[in-house]
Amino acid sequence: MDAKAARSMSLARTLFRLGRVSNLPTVWSNCLAGAGLATASVDPCLVLLGAGAMSLVYTGGMFLNDAFDQGHDQARAPERPIPSGAIRGRTVYALGFLQLALGVLCIGVTTDWSATGAAVALAALVVVYDAWHKGNPLSPVLMAGCRALVYMTLGLLVSERSPRLVLWMGTMSLVSYVVGLTWLAKLESRGFAVRVPGGFATFIAGISLVDAALLCSVGRFDWALVAALGFPATLALQRWVRGT
Repeated sequence: MDAKAARSMSLARTLFRLGRVSNLPTVWSNCLAGAGLATASVDPCLVLLGAGAMSLVYTGGMFLNDAFDQGHDQARAPERPIPSGAIRGRTVYALGFLQLALGVLCIGVTTDWSATGAAVALAALVVVYDAWHKGNPLSPVLMAGCRALVYMTLGLLVSERSPRLVLWMGTMSLVSYVVGLTWLAKLESRGFAVRVPGGFATFIAGISLVDAALLCSVGRFDWALVAALGFPATLALQRWVRGT
């Protein structure tokens, strides 16, 4: 491999680490659940568009997470891409906000203004979380709110009317799981050992199982199977790019 190819591979890995791309299967299963819980009749093209948009919002949020945390990481996690010198902080800021904007734009091109409004709210909450999660006792609630808004964005995108009650119930189930997950992450960052096979990654991947269970509750067993595949996919990808 020549030097140019090696630099390209190094940059790609840096971008994948910043975006925590190993967690994307859980975002895709969120999209399936949000759409499947909202209505029995779903346009698959809209779900694919929504999944692409939510992927951009997720990775953009992860970029901004590192950008806002660069001072903290300089002291506590010098191996992260910005403090290690692999990429500049201002570049990460620019790429993060660009991805958020593109994600919202993808929803906006549908001219579904309720779904677009939810996407805008999601992007705003992502920025609030990234800027204010250190030392914030409500950060688990903010994180759960981000996942809930993925549900709501997809629900509004595929449904001609307001998403039905089962979507709200499913959203609350996901929120409860993610709040617990985020509190566990805080404990782990303070030295608490997660005593399960695969460690904390198993709980992240478990988001897809929550989505699958909720889809089963409304009889969408085919979609539930696809959502459940997010669990092994996330665990496999976590071996390649750690999705903290």
